[in-house]
Amino acid sequence: MICNKLNSDRNYVYPLGLDFRKLDENNTNLDLNLSQEEKDFGCYKTLQSILKITEDKKSGMIILSAESPDRFLAKELVDIYLTELSSYLRENDMIDTDKKISFYEQEFQITINPELQTNLTQLLSSLIQKRVLANSSEFYIVKKLVDSEVAFIKDKIAPKRGLIIIVSFITSFILAIFIIFFREFIKGGDKN
Repeated sequence: MICNKLNSDRNYVYPLGLDFRKLDENNTNLDLNLSQEEKDFGCYKTLQSILKITEDKKSGMIILSAESPDRFLAKELVDIYLTELSSYLRENDMIDTDKKISFYEQEFQITINPELQTNLTQLLSSLIQKRVLANSSEFYIVKKLVDSEVAFIKDKIAPKRGLIIIVSFITSFILAIFIIFFREFIKGGDKN
C-alpha cells in the first residue's frame, strides 16, 4: 500500500500548473518486469531516503521527520512509522510481561511462605498495572511532543532556487571571462 503511494503523483505541486511528465508520450512504467522482492527492496530504499531519524544530544529527544515531494505522504509516513513502532515495542514488551506474570503465578501457587506470597503479589500487581498502562495510551514508551502536520505549500526544502540562481550567475560570469580571454589568446596567436 505504501509502495503504491510512494509512486503516485496525486499531491505534487508543479510550477505554473505544468506537469512536464504528461507531455512525454514514452512515459511507461518500468516496474512491470520487476519481481515482488525487487519492488519491495525499491520501496524500502525509497522509504530509507525519505524518513530521517535524528537525536538531540542535549535533551535526548529523538526526532522523526520525512522529506517528500508529496507533502501529504510525508505526514502520513511519520504517523504510520510512529504507530507501527509503538505497536512493535508494546507487543514485544507485553510478551515479556506475560511470561513474567505466568512465572510469578506458578511460583505463587507453590510458595507456602506468607512473606514471599506478599512479595509475589506485589510483583504481579505491578506487572498487571504495567500491562494496563501500556494499552491505555496511543504511543507506548514514546511521547509525541509535536503533532505531525502537512507542510505549507510554499515551504520548500529543495531545490533552493535562490542558491541555484546565484551559483549560475557567478559560474556564467567566470565562463564569460574565460571565453573572452580565450578568444583574445586565439586572435593574438594569429598575429604572430
